[in-house]
Amino acid sequence: MLPARANDEDFRQSLFACAQRSSPFGILDTSEPEGLIRPAAAGSRVSSGRNRAGTIVIDQFLGYFPTPDSVVYFFMGATGTLLFVVRLAMMLLFGGDDAGDFDMDADGDIVAHGGGFTLFSMLSILSFTMGAGWLGLACRMEWGLGPFVSALCAAGFGFALMLFSSFGMYQMRKLNEEGGYNLRHCIGHIGQVYLKVPQKGEGRGQVQITVDGRRKVLPAVSTGEQIESFVAVKVVEVQEQHVLIVERQ
Repeated sequence: MLPARANDEDFRQSLFACAQRSSPFGILDTSEPEGLIRPAAAGSRVSSGRNRAGTIVIDQFLGYFPTPDSVVYFFMGATGTLLFVVRLAMMLLFGGDDAGDFDMDADGDIVAHGGGFTLFSMLSILSFTMGAGWLGLACRMEWGLGPFVSALCAAGFGFALMLFSSFGMYQMRKLNEEGGYNLRHCIGHIGQVYLKVPQKGEGRGQVQITVDGRRKVLPAVSTGEQIESFVAVKVVEVQEQHVLIVERQ
């Protein structure tokens, strides 16, 4: 038969052990008076829980796609569609068109050249990305085609959309030109550089200017120094093929 004091001590230790296993807030520190509860690292538990939740969401999202290339097609289609809508909205709200074929100048910058029908423009490239992405995704997930056949179908459809958007922009530019305006009326007027105008003799840029009440984006050359984008310029002369000669304002 144990003394009563010894039994009380065993009971207290058993009680502390049970509290350590069951407390949701932390552990019981037996060194503190009256078994004061000492909180554990609750913040780290919440952070790790959020990280696990984020990982689960990402895994579930990627698990929806059967193959890695279908993930690529999805991001191509989504990104292309978003940027296409943004670009189209900017053209409608702020004027201008998507004209110009692009070359690289000696500094590595993009320089635009005016002309008629052009295949490569910002809008046509976004059309290719959008079309190729969504059709490639459909080929892989809906029709069960192989990766090579899906890539061919995606590239063909993207190229067709590229041609369609380029032809549409070409027709819009033709309609604008047939509407009737005289470029010589903008001589002496102030415009804004749309794409950088290289220095004299090194290519063309583009200038946004109002001609007979219409907001136009036209090819332009400099009278001397290079003129950066968004700089105000003055039209001093008009060359053939609707090319403006401009100088820094």
